[in-house]
Amino acid sequence: MKTNSVLQRQEDIDDIIETDAKRIRDWESATYSGLMLAFGSLKDKFSMVERHHILNVKPREIDVIIISDADFSEIDNPIAHFFRKRNIIELKNPTEALNIDIFCNVCSYALQYKANGRTVDEIKLDEITLTIFRASKPAALFENLQKCGYNIVNKYSGIYYIFGVVDIPIQVVVGMELLGDEFLALRVLKRNALKEDLQNFILFSDSRTEQSEKEMVDAVLQISISENREVFDELIKEDERMCQAMRDLMKPEFDKTRKEREEEMAMEMLRGNEPISKIEKYTKVATGRITEIAKSIGVKPVLG
Repeated sequence: MKTNSVLQRQEDIDDIIETDAKRIRDWESATYSGLMLAFGSLKDKFSMVERHHILNVKPREIDVIIISDADFSEIDNPIAHFFRKRNIIELKNPTEALNIDIFCNVCSYALQYKANGRTVDEIKLDEITLTIFRASKPAALFENLQKCGYNIVNKYSGIYYIFGVVDIPIQVVVGMELLGDEFLALRVLKRNALKEDLQNFILFSDSRTEQSEKEMVDAVLQISISENREVFDELIKEDERMCQAMRDLMKPEFDKTRKEREEEMAMEMLRGNEPISKIEKYTKVATGRITEIAKSIGVKPVLG
């Protein structure tokens, strides 16, 4: 027989699953949020972070541009260490291909960005870097580039520098290969993420206090849960801390979902001519709100 504690945990799991199913999966937003979390306090060095920068020749958008006057050569963050003044980041979700043609197309975005200055050479070529993020390693692309004579250097775990294609520094970041605590939010986006990483991310998430960080954590968490639901279920069943942390993190969504269910129940009871007092008792919906629902569905509420 299941104890009340186990039953409560199962209800929490069901709420998380139901909430997750209602939300649109936004892998790009989750990856962007993971990158910003990975940069941590480095964000203070960025003078501008722009998403969906529109190139003015055709409806093209660059996923993210980070502009900064900081010197990143002494920075120990492996992704940001590569940065210069103008840093273009292209985010490729797990279902998107990254073959030689797509790679060249992304390179053309960087060159087009350089050509889009208000005056000639306003954007200097040596100010630009290009980062392509992908969850898994694009092995076929690397093989193709090497056959063409281009040099690929695995500078850090999960980070590959590509030389010679264009006169702009290029790095490919492979999310599933990244190491270090700063990249935890990026590693948990992949399917079959490590249980330890998921556990640590929940605890990390629960400790965030700034609203902007909470929103980024939420974006990452939605994708991570959808990709690793079974492991999240195990963590919640096994560890009361995980269960409480998940309830705290998802509380706004839980509250919204439960309120919707309660009002739907009140609506059905109104249609069944149940008295207001009984509806209020069983649904926890206030009398005033019950009256509003009755009016909205054209039903005269039964007093008593």
